[in-house]
Amino acid sequence: MDKTTVLARLAQDKPLFHHLDEDGVRRVAAAGITAAGGDCSWAVGRGVLQWIADHLSREMVTFETGAGDTTVLFAALAKHHYCCTLQQRKADKIRA
Repeated sequence: MDKTTVLARLAQDKPLFHHLDEDGVRRVAAAGITAAGGDCSWAVGRGVLQWIADHLSREMVTFETGAGDTTVLFAALAKHHYCCTLQQRKADKIRA
């Protein structure tokens, strides 16, 4: 899949890879952020995704901590991508 298609699909689908349980809602509230519980998106901006896509090549092996829209982009455009996340729910949603 080419970068234009991946970026367009992420923009269209607006996937909700992240999830806030009650504890998560309390933790982000302590940081001054109001958020509802449940599935949500903490995705980086489209400009960041475009920058990454413009700098990735099929020869690269990439690694990131965390998971979300960037994971989809790296996995689709790099030779091989490693993603480090403690949340199996996110990994399952990204694979789906």
